[in-house]
Amino acid sequence: MNFLDTLNLNPKGFVTVVQTDVKTGKAAIVLQENNLVVSNFRSVLRDALFGDSNKLPTTIKLGDLNMVLTGNLVSVTPPAMGDLALVHEVYSAAVTSKTKVTVTDRPGIEFILDISESQVNGSGNQIISEMGLFTSSGDLIARKTFPALIKNSSVILSFRWKILF
Repeated sequence: MNFLDTLNLNPKGFVTVVQTDVKTGKAAIVLQENNLVVSNFRSVLRDALFGDSNKLPTTIKLGDLNMVLTGNLVSVTPPAMGDLALVHEVYSAAVTSKTKVTVTDRPGIEFILDISESQVNGSGNQIISEMGLFTSSGDLIARKTFPALIKNSSVILSFRWKILF
């Protein structure tokens, strides 16, 4: 076994989605799961540490996996290590905020994207069933798929994405 084999260079991802009812203000966690940090992450991390500012995670994109409201909204294909993009992007925005975190002795960064009641509503109801964390140059570094969430003007969504080292 060589030195590189002894290093634990496997970053971990963890996603939480909070849905808030606009009328009542009641918030509920609708998704809280591990996610896949894709194989491209190591190259992106190397480039960012080298000083390539366009390799910093800055954007969260949301997609619908080409689902339609009349179809199966539960069955989803899991992400793969070699993924480079979402299946079908419906929204893209800069992260709202980020913070340093430590979870079980693992340092990391939490990226947050808040979606207001007036955003990402499609034609009244927008399916959201995949999300990706991207660099400013468009490189995917983490991806999550999940059973469909329906976004409309009655809810606010907050996407919280932890990447742990």
